[in-house]
Amino acid sequence: MTKKGFTLIEFLVGITMTALIFIVATNLVVSFLTVDTKSKRSQEVEQAKSDISSELTNALQWGKQISFTDGTLKVDENEYKVVNGRFLKNNIPFVGSQIVIPRFDLKRFTATSTTPDPQTGTGLMALYFDNKDLTNLKISQTDLQIDFDWGAGSPSKSIASDTYSARWSGQLEIPETGNYTFYTRSDDGVRLWVGNNLVIDNWTNHSATENFGVLSLTKNTLVDIHLEYYENTNNSVIRLSWAGPGRSKQVIPTEFLYPVQPQTSLQVQVDLEHKDAPSIKDSLVMFISPRFADIQSILPLPTPSPTASTRPSTPPSTTPPSSASPTASASPTAVPGTPKPPTPKPSPTAKPTPTPKPGR
Repeated sequence: MTKKGFTLIEFLVGITMTALIFIVATNLVVSFLTVDTKSKRSQEVEQAKSDISSELTNALQWGKQISFTDGTLKVDENEYKVVNGRFLKNNIPFVGSQIVIPRFDLKRFTATSTTPDPQTGTGLMALYFDNKDLTNLKISQTDLQIDFDWGAGSPSKSIASDTYSARWSGQLEIPETGNYTFYTRSDDGVRLWVGNNLVIDNWTNHSATENFGVLSLTKNTLVDIHLEYYENTNNSVIRLSWAGPGRSKQVIPTEFLYPVQPQTSLQVQVDLEHKDAPSIKDSLVMFISPRFADIQSILPLPTPSPTASTRPSTPPSTTPPSSASPTASASPTAVPGTPKPPTPKPSPTAKPTPTPKPGR
């Protein structure tokens, strides 16, 4: 009898231990799956943030025309906006459907710039790309002049010897008033802007070729300058020269070139959250200085005013009779009207008042 009872207890203990092990294992699996799902969703939000950051940084930094009105950002031929929580580029979803964008806003900040001393330039900001369409950035540096002959090679070991590109930007000091002739010698494509003027445009495959354009400029001014170049195959050459009042043709000297930052900065804010887990959220805030852009209307999203719309919706005429009577303790007419009129203050607290109740 004792042996049988012991076996039964042992059996029950075994079942209990098995159940506990099952519960613990189940919780571990559920916890692992939950953590794995949360990690995956966090990665999706992070990836969307990275994609939007890269897209908007490149668009705003190098766009020629920028505007932001009614929540729609226009950069040249591209349009960015949020519709029903989806971030769209040219009306096509840019990130996955699991990403919701509660906020997309853009603001402009203008800084005051100091004019440098004359002829104290240090060169132009240079960006080198490993593709010929100005993508896949590899090198960022300041170049003293634009006068390069890489032969059959490239600017760096990190860039292939063919199908690469470069962009130089900054400001150009004008020493005298008059007409200036700008020259480029390139193999292959080249484009040059001075101010807002496209002075040279030969964006084609060609052997070493000289192009030129003439522009009237004013003494002691700084004008934006922006040159783009790509190499297709074989030899690569790019040179930027000028000639002007009292100045014969020469490669533009370093002291007239300034790698300055633009005066206008744009603050972009994009809030992101996961559709299936709103608690998984992130915010992208960037300050971007357009290098060469005509910045048009920048109208941030209007701030909502819920209080102005809420007050009219609650009619004030209904609440005064009920709300005024308890709060207006100073008015003699309201106080007696709220308690029972026939009984003064002592009668509610007096003992005869509770005695009629049991009689009823």
